[in-house]
Amino acid sequence: MENNLSILEKLSTNELMFIGAFFIMATIFFIIFFILLILQKHICWICAFLGSLLYLVTSFKLRLQIESIETILSISISIYGYYKWKYFQNINASNYIKKDIKSLHITVSKPKDTILYVIFAILITILYVFANNKVFDINLLLDAVLSSSSVITFYLFAKKRLDSWLYTIFPILISGIVYFIINLYSEGFIDLFIVIIFSLGYYKWRKSISTHKQ
Repeated sequence: MENNLSILEKLSTNELMFIGAFFIMATIFFIIFFILLILQKHICWICAFLGSLLYLVTSFKLRLQIESIETILSISISIYGYYKWKYFQNINASNYIKKDIKSLHITVSKPKDTILYVIFAILITILYVFANNKVFDINLLLDAVLSSSSVITFYLFAKKRLDSWLYTIFPILISGIVYFIINLYSEGFIDLFIVIIFSLGYYKWRKSISTHKQ
């Protein structure tokens, strides 16, 4: 597999600007996605779809095979999430609700499901490390852990599981601590910012559960 740096060196200035612009736009879409996700607005999944689509283009351009597969999964989950949230919203707004259909409320995953998610995350992490065909590197391991947790988190967001926030908070928190230890302060502060946003999301969703029970 080609080194990412060698791939970048082969790209023209226009191509690099193109990739940079797409990456920035994708990031903006995901910032909007998380804001709307916290507010439980179904249109958040449109932003997730567009952001993932832009990331997919940059991943293909940079020949990042594993990242491309991960992004394709994100696009699929975005479509699923939009349908699920929109479908149940329409049901809740209707005067007639079928007896065999329950409203989509925030819930917590069962212990057995949590075990399956952890096993799945470990398998994705191992696959990611081996697919990149590199010797052990702390940055590679962090990327692998974050990639596996992000796929699971995205799926659980679509199912409105409260613990979905935690699957990313803890890996990113550990990642941030490691970055600070190895003096990569900019990456560490970015991770710290993400942890704050996800903690806010967890708090808002947990509060929503309490309100619904009342």
